[in-house]
Amino acid sequence: MCLFLQIPADTYSRRCVFINDGGNAIEGNQWSSEGCEVEESTDTCTTCSCNHLTSFAILMQPVDLDLTADQEGALWYITLVGSSISLLSLATTIFLLLFFGSCFAVFCSNCSSCWKTERSFLLMNLVLALMAAQVTFLAGINATSNQTTCRAVAILIHYFFLASFFWMMAHGIQLFFKVKSVFSATRDRRVEFFLFGWINPGAIVIVTSGVKPDGYEMQKYCWLSTDNGMVYAFIGPVLFIIVVNFFILFFVIKTFMSIKANCKKSDIQKTKAGIRACAVLMPLLGVTWLVGVIAVDQTTVPFQYIFAAVNSAQGLFIFIFHGLQNEDVKESVRRYRSRAKVSSLRTDSSHSVLNAKLIGKNNQTGLTTVPSPKSQHVGIK
Repeated sequence: MCLFLQIPADTYSRRCVFINDGGNAIEGNQWSSEGCEVEESTDTCTTCSCNHLTSFAILMQPVDLDLTADQEGALWYITLVGSSISLLSLATTIFLLLFFGSCFAVFCSNCSSCWKTERSFLLMNLVLALMAAQVTFLAGINATSNQTTCRAVAILIHYFFLASFFWMMAHGIQLFFKVKSVFSATRDRRVEFFLFGWINPGAIVIVTSGVKPDGYEMQKYCWLSTDNGMVYAFIGPVLFIIVVNFFILFFVIKTFMSIKANCKKSDIQKTKAGIRACAVLMPLLGVTWLVGVIAVDQTTVPFQYIFAAVNSAQGLFIFIFHGLQNEDVKESVRRYRSRAKVSSLRTDSSHSVLNAKLIGKNNQTGLTTVPSPKSQHVGIK
């Protein structure tokens, strides 16, 4: 932003400030230089650059909240730490799927037997979408200095986070069919899920950009604008997916609790089993994102802290419950351990046979070279 002033540059020092309208009722709105600096100053123009910290909480905000600098800073650091852990966890999940649960698995002798489940296919695509969304968010959400770059970043964030939710919905649909058809075989739907997960969010982004080209906020951060309601191009589909997945979660838990093995348990054991099932499925289905919509004014700011903490660490929960506990991964690890054990036994057996042959040769050599007592007696004479 360039401010044109007819004041010599060496007469007064220049500062870049903004009105912080998140102050208390007594002090009121105040000028603040937090996050702003002077890039260049001449006699006629002062160029300011302001970079405000932005957290995941803005993604689900239906209105633009005026937060204090301390609140923005705390939410940003929660997002930064949580996202860093999340990205590391998601990268580790990809490693597990590629090297232990996919056709690239180094411990699989037959590619057709590796990563053959829809669950692993859906999980891989969800992880890739979440990683792309979080990396784009962290790298470009505050890139407001260049309007073209900011718009491109906003579109990419919109697309990748929508894709993440469509893959969460694909997980819910697959889980529904799996539970409903538990005693019958289901056909492979990976092609349909692939189109569902990547094409639908693209269509929404294209329609949003075409209907309202200026619908992306480029002043405070690179995201959908709350002023003209365009943020609902993200919140709307997300809420729909969360509601659908919530009912699927309810159906799955109800079916899970009605299994004979669980019917015989006590009420406390049933409750523990239900809580564990919810903890496993909620990060995968994105139900926790519902907390973000609750933060609509200053009195509900604590929900933003909860939202930023829980959802920025979504990748960690996916790694724990669906990476380490993935059936393809566990099967490949068991296969690897079995082969390692067999290889160890063969090596020990080969060493034993080799040692036996060497001992036999040494015994034969000893019998031919050592002279008998009689031959020694003749030699003395």
